[in-house]
Order: sequence, then structure tokens, then C-alpha cells
Amino acid sequence: MFYGLINGYDVYGVEPEQWKHQFNLMKAREKGYPPSWTRRYSYGVGENLPFADLFDMISTYQTLEHVQSHKKCFGEFNRVLRGGTYLFSALTIGHFLRGITEFLCFRL
Repeated sequence: MFYGLINGYDVYGVEPEQWKHQFNLMKAREKGYPPSWTRRYSYGVGENLPFADLFDMISTYQTLEHVQSHKKCFGEFNRVLRGGTYLFSALTIGHFLRGITEFLCFRL
């Protein structure tokens, strides 16, 4: 998320783990990032995104192998995506295919 903000993108992040929020807060302070940037990082899970806003792109990195329901997750992606693009990354093709199998059964 910080990389996107540094490069001028309007970026928001979601993370369910408390320790990762603490880590990112320390990183932001150490690097001298504006305090407003840390407020763009929300608690949440893919199955229940904490946004009412619409986004042009959704990017996940090593997320789909951890969600409880791919169907709910992609439903949330569709809810907040404004006719834009998905960008997914998973540890292995097996992890990705495990998620995409349910996704293919879920009509967008």
C-alpha cells in the first residue's frame, strides 16, 4: 500500500492481523510517511470489506489461500469494484486454482 501511495495512487489496504497493523504503523513512522497514510489501512477480511466506496482495481497478494469463503470474498470484490480490474497473486498455482475453482462457479 505504501508503495502505491508513494507513487501517487489512491490506495487503501485491508488486513485482519493486529501485529501487521502495528508493524505498518512503525514502518510509516520510521520512513516519515504522512500520518494520513496509516488511516488508509483498515481492519477487515475479504469476505466483509470495510468499504462503501467503489474502487477501480482490487489487488490481492497471498490472500486467497487464507480466506474462509472464496464466493463471499469475490462477492465483496464485486460490490466495491467499479467495473475495473482484479489482480491476484497466490503462493502456488495450486493455491490459486483452489480459489479460482469456486470463483468460476460464482457468476460475476
